Amino acid sequence: MNANRFDFAFFLTALHITFFSLSAIISKLLLSGMVVENQLLARALFAALWVLIVSRGQVLRHSCSSLWPMLLARGVLGFCGMYGTFYAFSALPVSFAMMIISTTPLWVMFMGSWLLKEHVAIENVIYALLILVAIYCFSDDAQRNDTQTINATAVAIALAASISAAAAFLTIRKMAAQVGAQTIVFWFALCCIVGFASLSPLSFVQNVQQISTEQCLLLGTLCVFGLLSDLTKTKAYQYAPAWWVSILSVLTVAVSAVLAWWLLGEAILLMQWWWMGLMMAVLAWTIYRHNVAARRH
Repeated sequence: MNANRFDFAFFLTALHITFFSLSAIISKLLLSGMVVENQLLARALFAALWVLIVSRGQVLRHSCSSLWPMLLARGVLGFCGMYGTFYAFSALPVSFAMMIISTTPLWVMFMGSWLLKEHVAIENVIYALLILVAIYCFSDDAQRNDTQTINATAVAIALAASISAAAAFLTIRKMAAQVGAQTIVFWFALCCIVGFASLSPLSFVQNVQQISTEQCLLLGTLCVFGLLSDLTKTKAYQYAPAWWVSILSVLTVAVSAVLAWWLLGEAILLMQWWWMGLMMAVLAWTIYRHNVAARRH
């Protein structure tokens, strides 16, 4: 991979990490006035409308190409991953939920090497397994933190969301050279609109009418950050292998955990800090090694 493409992919993924982590915190703050399904419906409506206006309807023409089955698959899988992810944020401590969701790169790595024939060096597999160990240890320590009960059903949903998201990201990588990021995000938003509207068609209108001015501002911010998160990550897949973008996105664990600790007062145990630091160190080394390899070519 060209070094300049690597640098741009890193920049885009860093933006995604920032916007996604902030979205997780805002979603948590909104729970007192709006259920998570309605938050995500508003987010999807905003994204679809914005892309449609900015592209001047071009996304509709691009959607009529032979890639529509893959665009639909990305949308459906993405909806399942998104719903499970934000449900986990609402039912579990943010740091704990993020650790489970962050197993996604492992699924991307293994499925990508099989389905997309992406080369994954054995050392990267080892690094991924070390990250998995850190995730497990972090999660085990989180169960000793009595600030919020760990619900087994929510954990299962979070894990299923991780696998669905991985499959969705692989479809993005498959289409990256053939269709623009806006079209991919548009289909994702459409599937989310259908999915979330079917879950709570009446409560959404009632929810919007009842929320306060402050919550309206939070909801608007969530919509903007959510759109920016989707666009930057989708674009990153055009410049780097799927496994690399996904594994770098695990940095959202550190960012979201620190933000939840700072802004929401969610406790992080001393050993959790240690495991999180180990995971970040492994990630940093993985990024460095891949950067060196990219510049050699």
